[in-house]
Amino acid sequence: ADPVGLPGGPLFSLLAVLSSSRVGAAAVEAAGRGVPGLCGSLLACCALANIDGALDTSDELFRLVAGVAKAAALSTIMLRAGLGLDFGVLRSNPRFVATLAAVPCFAEACTVAVASRWALPFLSSGWSLLLGFLLADVSPAVTTPLLLDLQARGLG
Repeated sequence: ADPVGLPGGPLFSLLAVLSSSRVGAAAVEAAGRGVPGLCGSLLACCALANIDGALDTSDELFRLVAGVAKAAALSTIMLRAGLGLDFGVLRSNPRFVATLAAVPCFAEACTVAVASRWALPFLSSGWSLLLGFLLADVSPAVTTPLLLDLQARGLG
């Protein structure tokens, strides 16, 4: 018998990540404190990853499908954000668009780098900047759905 779908197999691991993510998101949203469901998904998956033997992340199938799922999620978030843009206005102001894209990213990366040097003194400046740019890369996935929700409610 092929152990792909059995506990410890890659398919089982993917289903465990998916189901724990949905449960975590639903739990956080049900709490009604205004915290996005993405935070609940993240916490649930971090907890699942720390349970010994719960996930088999070393399998190539798991890595392949997880990579495709991450790319699809990011594409969906960015498409939802991009559909509300007026591309004619963006094309007429290329310098403003470049500034608006780069300055917040660099500011966030530098802020995280300074904070991580203080909070994690064993990190070198290079690693602190790397951490800053990694977090700056992920932050649109958190902020974009919140901004779209505010826009849908007529608040922005």
